[in-house]
Amino acid sequence: MNFRLLDSPSQTEYHLIQCADMLERPRIPTQRSHFGEEEIDAIQAVLCSRWTGTGASTREFEEQVKNLVGAEHAVAVQSGTAAVHLALEACRELGIAQTGDEIIVPSQTFAASIQAIINSDLTPVFCDVCPNTLNLDPNCVAKSITSKTKIIMPVHYRGEACDMDSILSIASQNKLWVVEDAAHAMGSSYKGRPVGALGHITCFSFDHIKNITAIEGGLIATDIPEVANVVRSLANLGFKDLQVRGRGFRYHMPNLNAAIGLVQLGRFEEYKTKRREIASLYQQELAHIPNIKLLDINLNETTPFFYVTLIMGGQRDKLREFLAEKGIETLIRYDPNHTQPYFIEKYGYNPLPVTEETFSQLVVLPLFYEMTNEQQDYVIDSIKEFFTK
Repeated sequence: MNFRLLDSPSQTEYHLIQCADMLERPRIPTQRSHFGEEEIDAIQAVLCSRWTGTGASTREFEEQVKNLVGAEHAVAVQSGTAAVHLALEACRELGIAQTGDEIIVPSQTFAASIQAIINSDLTPVFCDVCPNTLNLDPNCVAKSITSKTKIIMPVHYRGEACDMDSILSIASQNKLWVVEDAAHAMGSSYKGRPVGALGHITCFSFDHIKNITAIEGGLIATDIPEVANVVRSLANLGFKDLQVRGRGFRYHMPNLNAAIGLVQLGRFEEYKTKRREIASLYQQELAHIPNIKLLDINLNETTPFFYVTLIMGGQRDKLREFLAEKGIETLIRYDPNHTQPYFIEKYGYNPLPVTEETFSQLVVLPLFYEMTNEQQDYVIDSIKEFFTK
């Protein structure tokens, strides 16, 4: 949907209009943002205030997310990538890591995680994943530690929290910091503890398809005041007390984005419930189909970002073609980073068998808030049809 702004002397009205290109999109997309009149009203209020930069809405957004995830401090920024970059730059500023030090990270993650590491002058060490979750494998982490290792970066893929007890134990034993990439995991928890209150630093994303969107945005959550202070200065061009005290970036979140995020937070319980219901039905209906292997998901604690399953027997691509013909979009997320040309050029190639095998099998099925029961039934029936034809 597009927004069209109509000016008149007496008032400004927003109208939702249908994009022409919507006719070319699949009948059932894999992911889709949800917006209502409340977001339009929030945008209008910020525009009418004549202050769209960072301000009161940003601070309120930080406060609400901080309370939601159980952290002592929160700093809102422009994107999830910016959040990871700032978290790592803060680790450098605080002496936790220095140029060339290593960060253990799963290869199965979006390339943004790796680029943030590289842009912080640190070195990614790619690790394998657990076959039942596609999350970071603690056994691989333990084997990958060297004298240059300073940080472990678990990525909560799909929204399912990693085995944080094992990861935190390994980190403690080796005096390492844990910086979590929780771009998928807003609203998830681990053994009753919210994601955001587990490691030293947690980084969230609020881009256009995340569990909560601010159109674009990110946030760093931490219980460590020194981290929060450094991050806030770094995100605002190095300013502190109105003076430039060090290096910095223009990474702050504007009021305009925060206002949208605040509206989304007000609906978040509805979003969580719906996303869990969709994932639960997939788990039930796909469980007994030959050549489908379900991943583990604890829907009492996980707010799923997307729904991933494994297609065995070399049939993944044929299934995707079959579903596409029926107007059902599917995705493959993500190409393993240790196989990306640029990263091979910089760091060489080391095989990660679980990551590589599951990458050839995984498929992302449609999951979004406005998905109807009829749409999900159609997806499930189409998958069953493929495997019985």
